[in-house]
Order: sequence, then C-alpha cells, then structure tokens
Amino acid sequence: MFLDGEHKAAHARQRRLDDLAGTEYRSDAQIFVGTPAELADVLQEWHAAGLSGFRLRPATLPHDLIQITEGLVPELRRRGLFRTGYEAATLRGLLGLPRPANRYAIA
Repeated sequence: MFLDGEHKAAHARQRRLDDLAGTEYRSDAQIFVGTPAELADVLQEWHAAGLSGFRLRPATLPHDLIQITEGLVPELRRRGLFRTGYEAATLRGLLGLPRPANRYAIA
C-alpha cells in the first residue's frame, strides 16, 4: 500500500517507485494507493461485510508505516474500529492462556 496525506502524493510515490524499478509495482495482495482516511473507508466496508482482520503491507519503509501508525490507526479509532487499549497486561493474558504451574515451587 502507498499511503500519503494527499491522494495525488500517494499516486506520485507509486509512480516514482515504478520508475525507479523500471516496472510496475506488483504484489499477490490488493495494492491500495491513497490517504489513510480512504484506506479506513475500505477497511470499514470490509469490516461491515464480515471481515475481522486485515494484514497491511507497507510499500516503503518507514514512510508507509508512519502513515499507518500516525494516520490510519487514529482514523480507525475515531470510527470505533480499532482498540484504544489492551484488556490484559501480558501476551498470555491477551491470548486467554492460563498461567502454567511453577514446576520449581515447593509443594
């Protein structure tokens, strides 16, 4: 995905990468070019259709990753489509796994 604050800027970034590579950018996933708000629209439509998770592939680092964290995530939170915090303090808690017995504890 190519994300930028302006739709035209995102398309310009894609064209620039295509020109540098000498070929059109290809992927086995859908390629999105636009603003974080436009991507949020697409993800919201998919969510309404029943999809519950999405894997995003930034086209360039760090630019697209910054656009995700500083543009897309806040927009999804504003729409109520992205968590605002975690329900547990540990990965084990997030996954709902019980704490294992300590095999070194005195019985």
